[in-house]
Amino acid sequence: MLRINDMRATLWIFVALAGLLAGCGSGTTVVGANGEKATISNNGQSVTATDSQGNTATYAQNGNTATYSDSKGNTATIDKNGQAEIKQANGDSAKIGASVSESDLGVPFYPGSVEKPNASMTSTENGETTVVSNRTSKDDPAKVGSFYKDKIKDPKDSTVNASGMNMETVTGKLDDGSEISVVASKNNSDDTQIMVSVKHPKK
Repeated sequence: MLRINDMRATLWIFVALAGLLAGCGSGTTVVGANGEKATISNNGQSVTATDSQGNTATYAQNGNTATYSDSKGNTATIDKNGQAEIKQANGDSAKIGASVSESDLGVPFYPGSVEKPNASMTSTENGETTVVSNRTSKDDPAKVGSFYKDKIKDPKDSTVNASGMNMETVTGKLDDGSEISVVASKNNSDDTQIMVSVKHPKK
């Protein structure tokens, strides 16, 4: 399964290898106390790390795109805009920062809302796809919540007002059985932040 911890581990390794590539010279090999090592290519564009069990991971920089791959079949790519695509060896995957559509969600965007750059994502775990959309609106959270309640079966909602924070949460299911969660929050005079998360069942 593509657990959050698995994705974080992949990205942390990605960042660590990138840091090593930036801090050492071409053709350098660093060996650890337990036999692990990291080697930077002669052209200085990639670094390969090997742990004490022989597992390898490679980070490469090619122009504006950085890639990660390991001997277990996991891969990751990050482009110049910070958008990332992760693929796990077990078939699970995630696209972070890429735009999502109303069709991906299964519900419409809140009217007049604006997509937050690089803030949405799509992930697949054990055959189930979760789509997360992050947008902003000038309307109050209560109005956003009311819009989505009409589109959710047996919606459950809650409201929080405290210390300048106004938050409306609506959860339930769509007609196809997908689980949906809508959180609309506004902090003082800021725009309302809208996060819609939909977990689609296996097809």
